[in-house]
Amino acid sequence: MAENTPAQSSGLARAAKILGIVSIILGVLGGGGIVFAIVSLILGGQCKNKGIENADTKTATTTAIIGLVISIIVSIVVGVLSSVLANGMSRYM
Repeated sequence: MAENTPAQSSGLARAAKILGIVSIILGVLGGGGIVFAIVSLILGGQCKNKGIENADTKTATTTAIIGLVISIIVSIVVGVLSSVLANGMSRYM
């Protein structure tokens, strides 16, 4: 099996960065970026294991952590609000 070339390695880091950015966007829109953030963290970890330490891997890790935190916070807020609204509406029905 062929070794990873720098182009393949930077492609992995670039994919991790893009997934991290997508996790932030989906996290803000409704908490759906958790999966993308986790995949981005995994890909970023694979890059670090291969010895790839560039701006893309650092950006991937940073954006994935931010996306994960935002997604969790938004998911909790949406869950609490939906619970409050459901309990409030049941009083009037």
